Amino acid sequence: ILEIGSNDGYLSEQFLKKGHTIKGVDPSKFMCQLAQERGINTYNNFFNTETSKMIKEDYGLVDVILANNVFNHANDPLDFALGVSNSLGDGGLFVFELPYLLFTIKDKKFDQIYHEHVTYFTVKYAYNLLKQCNLQIEKVDIVDYHGGSIRVFCRKVSHVQLKPSIASMISKEEDLGLFEQSTYDRFMKNITEDRNKLMIKLYNLKSIGRPIVGVGAAAKANTFLNFHKIDNSVLDCITDASEYKKGKYTPLTRIPIVGDEVFSEYNSVLALILSWNITDALKNKIKNINDKVAFL
Repeated sequence: ILEIGSNDGYLSEQFLKKGHTIKGVDPSKFMCQLAQERGINTYNNFFNTETSKMIKEDYGLVDVILANNVFNHANDPLDFALGVSNSLGDGGLFVFELPYLLFTIKDKKFDQIYHEHVTYFTVKYAYNLLKQCNLQIEKVDIVDYHGGSIRVFCRKVSHVQLKPSIASMISKEEDLGLFEQSTYDRFMKNITEDRNKLMIKLYNLKSIGRPIVGVGAAAKANTFLNFHKIDNSVLDCITDASEYKKGKYTPLTRIPIVGDEVFSEYNSVLALILSWNITDALKNKIKNINDKVAFL
């Protein structure tokens, strides 16, 4: 088994415990070190066809390749897919998961659009890309992660066929207008209107002296903040659990990043959750610190 974008090796370790042979690939030197400590032999590289040749030379062909929230980060998706095909034995399985553009557009989740997300996947795009590499989509699951993602199961075959269930998903995407310019013009108009309404609300609250604290200094938060032009004149600070973010500032908007414990310093405070994909966990954590917090 090969995991691409294996991070600290947590997922790979679960397969190792089951007795499987698993290797990782990750571009972060620090994450590779953490994975090695778990016993996961990890290549410190971006995954592409060149990396696949190196892995193939060292270990031969693999049976399963996993890639969670990394395929859409590749600067050259076709090169990435060719690397996958090059690494898999005949009939081998490729499973990847990433945010689904259909939900991004339908639910106006524009904050998922940022520098690391190079490509925005539909099932139609995935099918047309993968068939060039002899990778056939067997099924696609819809999962809740990131507010709606697809988990795609593919096999390496000699001749790619379009399964009826996959054709049905593509038809739905076309019916929803995912490949029409007007859909994205309307999307931009809608999120701009939403921005204006939110800013009226925030400025009214600031004008009566209400403190507002952001929660979650994630990449999606920075897209949200900069699109709205919400800076340190609007938010007192942003909280985050990561020790690597505390003491720093959000890009351009210059909002100080602090720990969640800051909520204990307020008698009355409003919280704006920016890492909305983990809202419930964040609300519970903050309520345990200060049960008087009101969430916007």
